[in-house]
Amino acid sequence: MKKGCLYLTIVLSLVLCLAVFSTVEAKVQTIEFWDVNTRAPHVEAFDKLMKEFEEETGIKVIKNIFSTKDLMTQVATAKAGGTLPDVILADFGDTQSVSMGLMGVAAPVDDIIAEMGEDYWVHPIFLKRARYDGKCYGVPWITFPHVLVYRKDWFDEKGLSAPQTWDEWYQVAKELTEDTDGDGKIDRWGMVCGFKEGFPFMDLVCSNGDYWWDEDGNATIGKRTEETLNFFRKLANDTMYPGSVSYTHEDTRLAFTEGIGAMIATSTSYLFPFDRDVPEWFDEGKIAATGIPVNVKGREGTFIGYNSLVAVKGPKEEAAKEFIKFVIRKDVAAQYFSKNVDGHVPALSPVWEDSGFWKARARYESTYRAALESVKASKWDEPVVPWSGIFFSRCGYDKVMDNIYVNKWSTKRVLNWLEDNLNEVSEEWD
Repeated sequence: MKKGCLYLTIVLSLVLCLAVFSTVEAKVQTIEFWDVNTRAPHVEAFDKLMKEFEEETGIKVIKNIFSTKDLMTQVATAKAGGTLPDVILADFGDTQSVSMGLMGVAAPVDDIIAEMGEDYWVHPIFLKRARYDGKCYGVPWITFPHVLVYRKDWFDEKGLSAPQTWDEWYQVAKELTEDTDGDGKIDRWGMVCGFKEGFPFMDLVCSNGDYWWDEDGNATIGKRTEETLNFFRKLANDTMYPGSVSYTHEDTRLAFTEGIGAMIATSTSYLFPFDRDVPEWFDEGKIAATGIPVNVKGREGTFIGYNSLVAVKGPKEEAAKEFIKFVIRKDVAAQYFSKNVDGHVPALSPVWEDSGFWKARARYESTYRAALESVKASKWDEPVVPWSGIFFSRCGYDKVMDNIYVNKWSTKRVLNWLEDNLNEVSEEWD
């Protein structure tokens, strides 16, 4: 062979090898996922899901954990530094995903919604609240609707029924606030609340149809807000364990399992710590759950907290969307929700129709079905505005509760404080 031909052959071989190597490298793509859920069942189920995705697509997912409380700060910092991930689990699926969309971080996911069909989700509110200005910025995935959990054994002893209205709620809470050992001091309370995370004030707002702004962002704080504030004041003053003022959500659940109170307003995820700490309660029928009591029929609503999957704008956007579609696919989602955190229920309709899912959740079937019905029946439809996250950082439900119960503000003062801050934030945004 001539020397020139030999050189040409070597060069062509090297080019071919580089082309093959580049193709392999392109196939073994890596995307980064930011997670806010650290409970062991989720971690195990999600890690399995990531492994299956890599095996099926050749795309590797690297997961990093971030605190839900400072997620948006982390997102803003990463955007400024050019270190954003490719997929983010938004803990507050509506406000956070919309905020990320308006920040230019979240990519619209209307193509995923169109491909799956809107009835793929249990309630249209999930998608509606993830939309702004005609674009959807998050794919709803996990939900944990709020319920009223109560000591059924104590209710049965007194011949009480689960409350369905605010009046009934107050009456049973008052009757269960008592001195059980006769020493002259109250040792069992009707309610234990989670002041530091806004429970149950957010539930009162929803169950009273108490919207604080309209579609245009104008303040609508008025009569219903006054009703909500006054009922919380009465419930707290007369039936609530005083130590609640320092309680987080988890503190509330612990106090309930210790017998401090007869009722808590919480999410369906209470199943996870309760079955871990007091499993006998499920076997002995000591507890039950009902929907959040309502003020006036026709105003009912359930606070529907949910997580959304956000695809980040950028060079790996398509891979991010491929991962999201894999996560919500019926077979994958059914497997995940069969092993996920107890009480973190699917926002996806097809999972509820899967026999394997129900078999895995047989122990909690009554609570799961109650959760599904609560979501489907909810009329809560707070208008979506771009500045809601900023407003709640100033006037969160926890702060409202503090101002009523701890600071002893009058109802009028709280109403004025809410409206002044709402107007100020909306004007700043404009």
